[in-house]
Order: sequence, then C-alpha cells, then structure tokens
Amino acid sequence: MNKTNRMIQELIAASAGEIVQKMIDAALGGDISAAKICLERVSAPLRDTPITFTLPAIKKPDDILPAQASILEQVATGGLTTSEGNAICSIIGSIGMNAKIEEFMQRLETLENQKGK
Repeated sequence: MNKTNRMIQELIAASAGEIVQKMIDAALGGDISAAKICLERVSAPLRDTPITFTLPAIKKPDDILPAQASILEQVATGGLTTSEGNAICSIIGSIGMNAKIEEFMQRLETLENQKGK
C-alpha cells in the first residue's frame, strides 16, 4: 500500500463514526440509495435457499437417468428453476461418475486377481 492510500484510509477511519451516522440519518430521511447501502451492510446477500422437490431414489447407476429425467420434467413444469435443475443434475452426474469409477476399480481388481493366479 502506498503512502497516499494509507493517508486516505487513516482519514476515513478517523471519521468513520460520523460518516456512518450521516448515512443512517440520510436513510431515515428517505434517501433510498443510503438506505440500500445501510441494509447491504447489515444483512447478508441472499444465497441459495433450500428447496423441496421429488426425486426418485438413486441406489444404482441405472437410477441416474430416471432421476435426471425427473428433474428435467420439474424444470419444464416450473417446479424448479433452470439453475436449480442444472445444479441438481450436476450433483446426480457426479454420483454417476463416482459409481462408474467404483465399477471400473472393481473390474480392474478382478482382472488383476485373475492375472495373479
């Protein structure tokens, strides 16, 4: 940080209480921009919110496509947003990839055991 920036930060820090009070007063006086700034500092921005939806059980790799089709149907009928559907399908896809890796590892182990005999 250079000398000028440090000096500016010190000046602002010295007056921070007064600046905040003026911003609050402006917000209370009807200044929408000031109110927005104050509220943004007090409350966290909205993040993903929990959702409830119907999903078929995924117990084996063959269950993945029907589950993703169910998500697509819920997006198409407005039960889920496209971003929600995309996120859920991505998670389901990861489960599928993990299942394929597990299956591959089991098959590899079987081949290695047969070769070793």
